[in-house]
Amino acid sequence: MKSFKFTPSIFVFAFLAALHSCKTDDLVVTKIELIGRNSWKLLKVKVGTTESNTTACQADDTYSFEINGTYSVDQGATKCDPGQDQSIVGKWVFSSDETKVRLLITGISVQEKEILELTSTSMRLKYFSVNDIEETYSH
Repeated sequence: MKSFKFTPSIFVFAFLAALHSCKTDDLVVTKIELIGRNSWKLLKVKVGTTESNTTACQADDTYSFEINGTYSVDQGATKCDPGQDQSIVGKWVFSSDETKVRLLITGISVQEKEILELTSTSMRLKYFSVNDIEETYSH
């Protein structure tokens, strides 16, 4: 009768099988991490039922939501209004259920936007200003 020997290859196989069962999909990424991980670019705007791509002066703007609650917009090389500051700064905070983001833009306004979608690559926000306005952002 042949005896069964435990060899290092069995241990390696068992280790690899156990490692494979641990998926990175199981990691939970919070909304704060999603919104604050990278800067965002505005791709399109929908006003009421009319959707349009961004203009040249909007396309190079960068929107940043820092994890510490700082919000900033860099106007990029092409400003829509030459008289506007290059950077707009303020604070941001989620609603208690993280379905809305509130922007407190220093010296300008307070806006609350509903989060329609927030993934690692896309963000859609909606707010009301005379019409429903929906903004789509990407990295």
